[in-house]
Amino acid sequence: MFEKLNQIVKESEQAFQASNLGQNSLRDAMHEATGVIVDVLKSQIDHGKAKDVMSYFTGKQSNYQGLTKAMTNKYAHRLNRYFNLDMEDARALSENVIPAVMTKFVKQTREEQQQENGVFGMMNWLSGNTVNFENFFLKLNVVSVA
Repeated sequence: MFEKLNQIVKESEQAFQASNLGQNSLRDAMHEATGVIVDVLKSQIDHGKAKDVMSYFTGKQSNYQGLTKAMTNKYAHRLNRYFNLDMEDARALSENVIPAVMTKFVKQTREEQQQENGVFGMMNWLSGNTVNFENFFLKLNVVSVA
């Protein structure tokens, strides 16, 4: 799961190169983007908001926009703090990269729903495989598996 997300972030390499990041920092900034996305999704699950994550990956716009905004803000702050980008440049890069990456990631995860790289596999991975989210949501009658 992490590798798939990291690959999608790497596909945005041009945006990173066009930013004011130093050449030596590009790779680290890409890994940081992946880390922020994982952090925000994991935090949602850790705080009992698995239903919000499920809604995010099934296309509910209100949840999609809120979580994407949280990822974008967190990444901008990390770019500012750890990569010394001024806040304006950090926000510009974050707003360019995170929504595009998440659109692709959500689409790929949806397409692989019945595989271990689908939304349930991802949620299980984020929880440290402590919960079987497919069974969890089926018991709640929240989702049906085709």
